[in-house]
Amino acid sequence: MFILVLDDDDDAGTVDFATKAATILVDILCDPKLDLSTKVGPPLPQHSSPAMSRKPSLLSSRSNSALKLSVVRELWTVVRTTFPNNLLQPAGARLLACLREDEADLVWETDSPDDARKQWAYLCAEVLVICEVDSLREFWAKRSSAMAMMSYEPGVQSLVWGCFIEKWTEDTEGPWEGAALLLGVPFG
Repeated sequence: MFILVLDDDDDAGTVDFATKAATILVDILCDPKLDLSTKVGPPLPQHSSPAMSRKPSLLSSRSNSALKLSVVRELWTVVRTTFPNNLLQPAGARLLACLREDEADLVWETDSPDDARKQWAYLCAEVLVICEVDSLREFWAKRSSAMAMMSYEPGVQSLVWGCFIEKWTEDTEGPWEGAALLLGVPFG
């Protein structure tokens, strides 16, 4: 089906398909019954997936939140490499809405401090790189106002910003306006 959508130059169909893929990623993140953490048992086979085979030692020590975010990051990478960036705006907006609205639930962990938060920040950056610069500006404006109203632990904003900078410098497709905006975040 996907091949036919691209072959027919059906941009609306491609946007719809990408948005459905993003909805599945949101479902993975928000499903409270989905537990990807390893409890007790034999180690995972080293050939289980490219993402897992890169860091097998981290799998057993990661929280369920961090694992979900990591898996969704890998799947988002597949979506990004499958669809043209200019057709991913609605899909990115769908995923970003979930990441913003459910931040507290998505980064909650007790066993691996900051791992889920880093995965969350990386995913936010990887989604925002394909969005309009206004979406990036809005993201950081909301974070700044949330910082003023809530008490984040010291260093959380810096950690998130550092993850954004890391991802933005790795991704050559991000607009220069976004990079300039990110450089100003600590001063805003």
